[in-house]
Amino acid sequence: MLSILIPIYNINCTGLVENLVMQCSEFLNKYEIICIDDHSDEKFRTENLPLKTLQNVFYFELDENMGRARIRNLLAEKARHENLLFIDADSLIIRNDFIRKYSEYADSENVIYGGTNYHKHCPADQNKILHWKYAFKYEALPVEGRNKKPYLAFMSNNFLIRKQIFDEIQFNASHTGYGYEDTLFAEEIRSREYRICHIDNPVVHNGLTDTDGFLAKTEEAMRNLALMYTSGQLRDTSMIRFYNKLKTFKIHGILALIVRQMLQLIIRNLRSRKPVLYCFQLFKYLRYFEAVNVKKT
Repeated sequence: MLSILIPIYNINCTGLVENLVMQCSEFLNKYEIICIDDHSDEKFRTENLPLKTLQNVFYFELDENMGRARIRNLLAEKARHENLLFIDADSLIIRNDFIRKYSEYADSENVIYGGTNYHKHCPADQNKILHWKYAFKYEALPVEGRNKKPYLAFMSNNFLIRKQIFDEIQFNASHTGYGYEDTLFAEEIRSREYRICHIDNPVVHNGLTDTDGFLAKTEEAMRNLALMYTSGQLRDTSMIRFYNKLKTFKIHGILALIVRQMLQLIIRNLRSRKPVLYCFQLFKYLRYFEAVNVKKT
């Protein structure tokens, strides 16, 4: 028995849900697909109305935006089955046995993450190259690489969890912004001594963000990370470790000053057809430095 839970925001996901219905009908006796629209624009709500006509699909629309954490908690609250499969609405199913593969792990005491992929070819749109390049290197990891750091490699776009375990953990609803809610959720899993098991059952992330939007999301994510760090909720990410190492040698402020002086050149590169990921990491560091030090004042 499986509840598939899909949070929707400003995207048409009818193709995704139709694919899932087809696979579930073939592999499962009992299932439900719950879709909740997090107050999207009217255009997308209209496009997704056909979801109401699909077998075992339940479609709801919210009157106000709840955010990434709260809507996932609401989806789990509405679920009737013991196994919860969370899938982001901008996902593309690439395996004909996607549901069957997850069904092999039904009732597992572990949290099962299937992984994420991106299209292999660089997008023609220059405004999408930075997001694609970053995601292809740091998010589209093979299962062997993910299992080396199972908690840090976890993402919430494609995972299976028992309802009993989810109800015990849940996403932290106090964080309404974008970024690191996945990492915080994984840290809660670790602290309660549950394991995250990575398997080879990825979806393709179909929703690349333009460069300016991606940089804006990154700034928000760094503010979120700084808040989680200063409040003691998160202690171990690559950015936290890098910042603390520089701080030990008392050069964390010097690097931030250098990056701030070069910021316009860095942003110009990130908007180009050949963005350098090292420049992006410097941009992230500056925004994290600023957020951490603002929180302390």
